[in-house]
Amino acid sequence: MTDRCGVPAEVIVRLARELAAAPAAAVYARIGTCTAEFGTLAQWLVDVLNVLTGNLDRPGGAMFPKAATEAPGGRRKPYATGRWHSRVRGLPEANGEFPVATLADEIETPGEGQVRALVTVAGNPVLSAPNGPRLDRAFADLDFMVSVDPYLNETTRHAHVILPPPRVMQTGHYDFALLGFAVRNYTRYSPPALPLEPGRPSEAEIMATLTMIASGQGADADPALVDELILDQMLRRAADAPGSPVSGRDPAALRAELTGTTGAELRLDAMLRLGPYGEWSGAPERLSLRTLLEHPHGLDLGPLSPPPGGPCARPRARWTWPPGRSRPMWSACAPPCRPPRPASS
Repeated sequence: MTDRCGVPAEVIVRLARELAAAPAAAVYARIGTCTAEFGTLAQWLVDVLNVLTGNLDRPGGAMFPKAATEAPGGRRKPYATGRWHSRVRGLPEANGEFPVATLADEIETPGEGQVRALVTVAGNPVLSAPNGPRLDRAFADLDFMVSVDPYLNETTRHAHVILPPPRVMQTGHYDFALLGFAVRNYTRYSPPALPLEPGRPSEAEIMATLTMIASGQGADADPALVDELILDQMLRRAADAPGSPVSGRDPAALRAELTGTTGAELRLDAMLRLGPYGEWSGAPERLSLRTLLEHPHGLDLGPLSPPPGGPCARPRARWTWPPGRSRPMWSACAPPCRPPRPASS
């Protein structure tokens, strides 16, 4: 290990013992591990350290916020990958996506399922993805490419159509991603500061229109139909779920209660109302889009805390060794979520 990382062995041993003995500690990593050669393994090992030292999902350790838009019940099934595999290299999917490292393979290799059209959104994979020069050549060979992007760059220069979204000041913002990783439960919505020019579609409408075109509905189809379809599925799922705060209610009646000037705001309103602090859940905060508009600087929803039932009592908090290993890891679901410490020598 010392030869690999350049850290003296005695320092590694000391750090490991201090981490294991500390009454509270957390191991954290982000961009550094994600961009390394073995980024997935490195990030996974960070979580392993927190689990094995009993510092996962407990005060003083690595914890998780309760996002205001968290779906009722949360994830009930273990995280799974490899439900299908890429056509050329047989790489497993993760979250329904394939590694971008195999995109050039899929464009260049003839046969059924060959990628001949591409949509990029606010990205520049020719610079950011592995083997950018090869992707550059592959993009030039596509039959059609559309980019939703305000910039002409190394990737979008290949696009047959570039659709620039409105300026940031003309776009509403709710930080779905980072509010799920915050160090305190918090929520805020920033509505557009400036109106759109007449006839100017929002970024959400641009994406909805592309969805309608890809589904065969044509460019003239109303993009609001996409929002209504998503809302209908969301509300029906919530109404049909046992234990949901709106279980058994009429989805049409729920839809009538929603407020918002755009489809994106209507969907945010539904997620807030259904969430753990939402108006429909009976929480004292009674969150909705209206609540956030009345509090433009945001709302503090309190400190992070383990879920009911104690630390790590989350349905998905189950850990196993990497594929191919037969021995399971210590389960993060087993209270008190801190394995016995070895006797000091």
